[in-house]
Amino acid sequence: MNLLVIDEAAQLKECESTIPLQLPGIRHAILIGDECQLPATVESNLSDEAGFGRSLFERLSSLGHPKHLLNMQYRMHPSISSMFGPYSFINVTGGREEVDDVGHSRRNMVEVAIVLKLVHCLYKEWSGSKQNINIGVISPYAAQVVAIQEKLGHKYKKVNGFSVKVQSIDGFQGGEEDVVIISTVRSNSDGFIGFMSNRQRINVSLTGLGNERTLARSGSVWEELVSDAKQRQCFFNADENKELAKAILEVKKEFDQLDDLLNGNSPLFKCARWKVLFSENFRKSFSKLTSVRTKKFVLNLLLRLSSGWRPKKKNVDSVCEKSSQILKQFKVEGLYVLCSIDIVKEEVKYIQVLKVWDVLPLEDIPRFVKRLDGIFERQTDDFISRCNEKV
Repeated sequence: MNLLVIDEAAQLKECESTIPLQLPGIRHAILIGDECQLPATVESNLSDEAGFGRSLFERLSSLGHPKHLLNMQYRMHPSISSMFGPYSFINVTGGREEVDDVGHSRRNMVEVAIVLKLVHCLYKEWSGSKQNINIGVISPYAAQVVAIQEKLGHKYKKVNGFSVKVQSIDGFQGGEEDVVIISTVRSNSDGFIGFMSNRQRINVSLTGLGNERTLARSGSVWEELVSDAKQRQCFFNADENKELAKAILEVKKEFDQLDDLLNGNSPLFKCARWKVLFSENFRKSFSKLTSVRTKKFVLNLLLRLSSGWRPKKKNVDSVCEKSSQILKQFKVEGLYVLCSIDIVKEEVKYIQVLKVWDVLPLEDIPRFVKRLDGIFERQTDDFISRCNEKV
């Protein structure tokens, strides 16, 4: 034997390549692989930084060693092989990345809920056609894979012609499914995405849902992906779909993450008649509420107010002349939500908005209103009149 052929050579550590090369009589070696795919797994960060996971294939390629590109493939039509095929990017806002109990992996339960809803929608579409369909759900984080598997359970196990496989991205390498859903998990204001910035890992997955704000700030190829999705008009906001928005709200309630809904762009208030602004005081007071029931009642009240509902009778005591014209209080579970109408500039015009100041027990209201008097006293009568709601 004088010829050695190594397939998937880019996944073989350089030191491991020396094993077959020691076979007696070997005069030629052919390495077949793709350095753009995932390399061998290296557990130690120190070894990884030292390049222990590098393959002989990658080393020779970087040194300019002659190589041949296999430019004919039969897995994909040329019209869609320019990138990786038709895809959609679903922007999931309001998710919260959490570290698992062990502290080594991450999960995002809002994305888990969206994945389950997408699989269910695909199942309903499949039920009408009965054509075989294979769905792959992948994520870079083991904790997310486990969370999706637990929620999915055995729901589709015994359904002939409809299969769902949940795997890590590394485990999916080389796989091929009709539909692939990737949950990127990461959702933070810093744009930090960890090893999801790895181009080889992205190359294996590249179909997905995630948080556009985080990925677009990551400075990685994900930024280009989000931009490309928008140019292709295949970028969608999850909360603009009624079913997906409902799934987001349900998981927020289940995991007591209602605080995340306190912004005007959340699924609760995004399409409301009135734009809602929340003060920092209200956010802090709301987060301190220990009763999930009370939180739900407060949100239900604000949802009604944002839709245009107003009580027929005024329930505000006059505290000072200016405040009595603007400030309103609404009783909820023994507490009072303090709101007013404010004026803000939006693009080239000014609009009325609902400003939520705080949620307090009755005895704390006079002290809080006294602090607001300083703000209201500086406003002109014209401003006060514009803040008054039209009947």
